[in-house]
Amino acid sequence: MKINSSIQQTRKENRRLRNKNLLLKKALKVFEEKSRTLTAKYAQLEQENNNLANLYVASFQLHSTVDFKEVLGILLEIVTNLIGAEKFTIMIVDGKSDKLVPKASEGVILNQVPVVKIGEGIIGSVAETGESYFKTALSNPGPENFKEPIVCIPLKIDNRTIGIIAVYSLFTHKKNFTNIDYELFNLLAGHAAKAIYLSMLYARSENRFQILEDSVELFKGLPRPALPAGRSVHSKKKTG
Repeated sequence: MKINSSIQQTRKENRRLRNKNLLLKKALKVFEEKSRTLTAKYAQLEQENNNLANLYVASFQLHSTVDFKEVLGILLEIVTNLIGAEKFTIMIVDGKSDKLVPKASEGVILNQVPVVKIGEGIIGSVAETGESYFKTALSNPGPENFKEPIVCIPLKIDNRTIGIIAVYSLFTHKKNFTNIDYELFNLLAGHAAKAIYLSMLYARSENRFQILEDSVELFKGLPRPALPAGRSVHSKKKTG
């Protein structure tokens, strides 16, 4: 009897230990899943912080000059390095013709990019509505089609579109865009629009100043009008 009782007690203890072991395994599995989730969130936050830091440096670079060509050159580097765009163009609205004119490009020949009318196609619609465009499903880039970018971001000042950034392909192939990508594009577009707009204003003021300066120099070189006989520049009209 004592032996049977001891065996039953042992079996009971074994079952208890097995159940406890199963519970510990389940708890460990839950812990590992939470750990992986936290690790992924931490990596995402770290990536976001790095992107924000890079964006801060990029915005500082954009506003470090008021030269239009230099601003475009800096913007090309930022879109390439920060966004990872392989082929893209920067287009500016021509107020006289109401068209988007390509002003800078990376990975494509600038003079091969066509001028786009406001409201025409994806690019023209983005310029008209001021709403960003992101292609829903990204695929491997085929033949270059400058009218169908995978990303098109408006450059706006006070709800007025002054240009766009049209991206045709990325260095790293993606199946879709993440929230970080959307934030980066939007934040970058805001800084880029301000930098480009200020550089354009500066260029206009410089041109006006140059015209004024040339006019003054031209005026200095003109012969002075002849005075009537008996008069001089220092003579005064007598009163009385």
